[in-house]
Amino acid sequence: MATSSRPTSRKSPKCCLCLTRSENVITLPCAHDYCRTCSSGLMSTYERTGWNSCPECSQTFYTEPDGHVDKVRDELVKIDLCSETSEDTLAGASVSISTKPDRDSTVDKLKKTALHAQESCSSYTQTRANSITGPEDVPCDACAESRQKALKSCLVCQASYCDTHLQLHNDLHARAGHILVDATNQLQAMTCSVHGKVLDVYCRKEKRRICYMCVLEDHKGHDVVAAGQAEREVLRKSKLMITGQEKQLKELRLAKNTLRYIAKATEEESELLFTELIHSIKSSQSEMKLLIRAQERAELNRIEELMEQVEEEITELKWSDAEMEQNDIHLLQMTVHPQFSFGEMVKSLSALKGRIDVVWRREIEQISAAVMKDRIVVPTEPRTRKDFLQYLVPLSVDPDTAHQSLRS
Repeated sequence: MATSSRPTSRKSPKCCLCLTRSENVITLPCAHDYCRTCSSGLMSTYERTGWNSCPECSQTFYTEPDGHVDKVRDELVKIDLCSETSEDTLAGASVSISTKPDRDSTVDKLKKTALHAQESCSSYTQTRANSITGPEDVPCDACAESRQKALKSCLVCQASYCDTHLQLHNDLHARAGHILVDATNQLQAMTCSVHGKVLDVYCRKEKRRICYMCVLEDHKGHDVVAAGQAEREVLRKSKLMITGQEKQLKELRLAKNTLRYIAKATEEESELLFTELIHSIKSSQSEMKLLIRAQERAELNRIEELMEQVEEEITELKWSDAEMEQNDIHLLQMTVHPQFSFGEMVKSLSALKGRIDVVWRREIEQISAAVMKDRIVVPTEPRTRKDFLQYLVPLSVDPDTAHQSLRS
């Protein structure tokens, strides 16, 4: 009896996800195998959406994954084994009568399945053509050919998934507690370089993220919290700091507006005072002019009177020579002594100007010092012991009513 060079048994198919071998598998139209446990997510996705996608090659199909292709594959294996066995061996086998019809039907099923898979693949390719990833996007690690843009990254799987594969991932690991974050290329930085675990713990002592294995080894006794709680605390402190800074900014803006208002009011008031001062000086100038002119008129009148008196005497002297001689002697003895002088007035005005200059400089210095002293300073929140000590006040308590701890 002739024997076949190939073994009459084959290995069990391997699941593409968990990589375990099992006879109870489901084979998708793309010929990829999945065990019943891993394919439960595919079934739920199909029941929810009416379509599904292979996690391995990303082909889309619209038929329920029922494992019929796996049955067809078994039939093909049987046919292949039977073709290499001697006719004597096949004569006693029950499959010898139905070999050709079963092979033809299997080939037809495969053709139909391939055609359906090809149509699904073309429809899937057309859909994916509208969402090609750009250079700044994170590609999906589960897409076989042209990768789609990833939406989430799994810290446990260390992979990023598009919308389609994310649904499959969630269905397959619904109870596994996988941690999903926004799609990122820094997955390696989110895992422990020593243990390969997710950095889901925060060490407050060393101020860095660690994994739970690090807590048991190098961080025993350290103050550790969940990374999410630490992030919330940081966000809360950040919000408090932002609120404080916004409050201080609001106070500075108020101080700015107040300063502008005070400066404008002071400028208007100083302008009014200078206007009054100029008016007072001009009034004094006018009074001085009137005083000078009055003194001028008085002296001019006296001179006019003296001139008239001299002219009368000259006229009288012309009538008599004798009187002329006497009048010559009398005339020589007459001198004009003007009783007016503006020198003292000019001297007084110069002295007044000097005193005004001195007073003006002194007042300007005092005003400048007052302005520098009255600077608007926004009080800051006390942070150090020195800052708090400025609010220290002595406390006195009634010894009859105070607590016993306060009496000693």
